[in-house]
Amino acid sequence: MTNHHPNATASGASTCVDIADIITRADWQVRVQLDLGTVRTYAGVTRAGGILPPVSLARIDGALYLVDGWHRLKAAKVNGETFIDASVSDMAEDAARWAAAQANLTHGLPLKRSEVRNVFRAYVGSGQHRDGVRFKSYRQIASDLAHQVGHTTVRNWMQQDFPAVSSAMGGAEPVAEAGGLRDAPAITPLSRAKASVDQAAAEARRLSPEERRELLDHMQQVAAQVAGALPWEDGGEGPGF
Repeated sequence: MTNHHPNATASGASTCVDIADIITRADWQVRVQLDLGTVRTYAGVTRAGGILPPVSLARIDGALYLVDGWHRLKAAKVNGETFIDASVSDMAEDAARWAAAQANLTHGLPLKRSEVRNVFRAYVGSGQHRDGVRFKSYRQIASDLAHQVGHTTVRNWMQQDFPAVSSAMGGAEPVAEAGGLRDAPAITPLSRAKASVDQAAAEARRLSPEERRELLDHMQQVAAQVAGALPWEDGGEGPGF
């Protein structure tokens, strides 16, 4: 692996982040899949000495989550990079989830209709469909979604994906929301971390004895990192400084 550190951006607002510290949430990725052509292009640009914009990260309770820059991060990994320039902002989880979805509305590859629906689900799931205690109109919601779909489509999606919200929006006064994402079991950082470890154990079934020993060595290293884990702080220096 290389320890390439891209030059600072013109704004000077980015910081150098260890890629290993960045958490990617599959449920925040509204695109059905990454565009491999874009990943290859970005990887080629950086290998040739080009500079890409920093990725955007949300710091939530001391951990770093990817908000924008899925293709850039993947390209850095393809190139064997261990550090990447990033803009880090403190956010609540709901705000970060919506920011991740919203980033795809205004730039990047055009969204497919199914992907716009994923943005809509993130929009409602993060409470963006309310303006204080009041519900926004379907036209307002369509506007917030950059008019990717019309308000009639928004109404249909709300009825299908969030029937309790749809029912409440049809009344004179907002009511307590039941069903939809807000009734789903909470997915916590601990449950996600344990699921990742369980996945490693499942993958071990197909490994050779030598590979299992290598995995166990790696897990011991990870266990030591877990034991000493502290909230992420910007050290202000990149590799080589």
